[in-house]
Amino acid sequence: MIRTIARAALLLACAGATAQAQLGGLIKKAKEKVENKADEATGDKTPAKKLAGDPVDAPTLDAVLRGLALEVQNQDQSAQLRKARSAKYEERQAAEKAAGTEIENYRKTSSVTDECIHGSIGDSNKSHEGVLQQKMTNIASDPKGMDFVKKYTDLSQQLGAAQMKKDTATSTRVLAQMMGLLGLDPARDSAVAFAKCGKAPAKPASLVRAEALRKDEQALDDQVRGVEGGTVERAAAASGLPAATYALARERLLTWNLETKDKKKQVSVTKDEDALFRSRAADIGKVSSALK
Repeated sequence: MIRTIARAALLLACAGATAQAQLGGLIKKAKEKVENKADEATGDKTPAKKLAGDPVDAPTLDAVLRGLALEVQNQDQSAQLRKARSAKYEERQAAEKAAGTEIENYRKTSSVTDECIHGSIGDSNKSHEGVLQQKMTNIASDPKGMDFVKKYTDLSQQLGAAQMKKDTATSTRVLAQMMGLLGLDPARDSAVAFAKCGKAPAKPASLVRAEALRKDEQALDDQVRGVEGGTVERAAAASGLPAATYALARERLLTWNLETKDKKKQVSVTKDEDALFRSRAADIGKVSSALK
């Protein structure tokens, strides 16, 4: 009898432990469901990080929107220029394809001729070295040697100035004067080279057109760089804010714009900023392409 009672007590104890475990599991699951519902209600928002800079007020927002409007304008202008540049590239490619082998044949022939001409002029220059050395020796003992040095120095300065300005015509003229002062005749050396090698063939019309199109491409590339370079700096100037202030305020608006698109993230800006931004959502939407 005593053993029967003991077994019964043991069974009750085990059953109690099992029931307690089951009850604990049910309570845990119920708690998790409640927490999940709470998370769903709040969007399971992650803690927001503190943003740099002062909170954006209405006048600052107006200023930032002015700057962003310029950024959007620059984006549109850049896109148009890139489209034009792409079209010009395609046009050049079509022109070169239509030319067939004409351009390549010209380049091969021209390369051979140019190499021959440069070689001939190089030979002429070598033959002049001894003459020039003797002339310099004579100048050292010539009473008028200083006049020669002064003229040559003046011409060198003129040549340097013309080259800095990329003035080809003046550079060519002054260089010819310097050669003449040394007793050299570039025209004669060129005539010897042409007699030996022949003159370079004239550029075919297809190459002239292709080069003009490439020049247009490069001009459009320069315009794109001009529009895109320093955009943020120009935007800050348009806003009327100091560059650092504009950058920080822009970052706060950018962060808010990204966070409001992701409902699971907690808004990092202040409550007043959030309310301000939401009240100006239509204006912000007009410049949203710059907020990336």
